[in-house]
Amino acid sequence: MTTAGGRNPLPADEFVVEVFLVAVRDPVSDQEARRWWNSKESVVDDLVDQCPRLPLGRTDVYSDHPDGPAERVDSLLFLRGTTPVYNLPLLDRVLHEEILAASEPRENDRFPATSVAELRRFLDEHRDSYVITVSADGTG
Repeated sequence: MTTAGGRNPLPADEFVVEVFLVAVRDPVSDQEARRWWNSKESVVDDLVDQCPRLPLGRTDVYSDHPDGPAERVDSLLFLRGTTPVYNLPLLDRVLHEEILAASEPRENDRFPATSVAELRRFLDEHRDSYVITVSADGTG
């Protein structure tokens, strides 16, 4: 069975979402960052709607293993945003390079990477912003 576009439908145990990299200019308190990372209502939700974003690619929410660049960047930013204290990660030179490294295509990637040139341009344009990822429905 295929969809109208001719693609095979996803198996029942998959939930694939589009992931976006979001650049937040406004500082956010550690308390609000904690609320956002813990999926609670936060001022970050309102900020995200007004912020520039770049599609990173797709990921399978139910996957136990990183399945592509979008998932690796999401995991990197989650780690940077929750340890050792809750915050929105600041896009400095080090994080810029870590995001680019996480976005490099790998042989076992299930989903393709966004254009490296496009990602580099976005990161360069938003240096010194705070960066997070959200899925197409706006959730982190």
